[in-house]
Amino acid sequence: MSPVHPAPISLAAPPRAVLTGLAVAVAGVLPAFRLGALALQMGSELGFGVAGLGGATTAFFVISAVGSVPLGRLADRLGGRTAMRTAAVGSAACLLGVALLARSYVSLLVVLVAGGVANALAQPAVNAFLAGRWPSIARVSCSGSSSRPSRWRCC
Repeated sequence: MSPVHPAPISLAAPPRAVLTGLAVAVAGVLPAFRLGALALQMGSELGFGVAGLGGATTAFFVISAVGSVPLGRLADRLGGRTAMRTAAVGSAACLLGVALLARSYVSLLVVLVAGGVANALAQPAVNAFLAGRWPSIARVSCSGSSSRPSRWRCC
């Protein structure tokens, strides 16, 4: 009797799903990156310097880190697609809020904290969305493990 060889597992990611996840992940951090890009102009208008920029960016990412566990549970309950939409709308609202509402350093911090919440939802939402599109065996190998068999390559 000849040995049975399992069929190769197709782990190719749907390109549209990967691009959608990438877009939402980038949108989640865009408020902090936009602040960094416009720090000179915003700092002179709102009266903050390098330390203020560091404080505002830190507030954004601390809220993102602290909120990612509870909002990850929410993303699991909502489903990846709905949570990604919610996070993208929240991030867009943050960008709009910076443009329309940030008239002082304190108001900028408030808007960025709200953006941090949107980012805290975006990252687990993208994970949930993409996890539903790969078999469980592929999740580790598609996240950068170099010791995966050649038949499990996802890219």
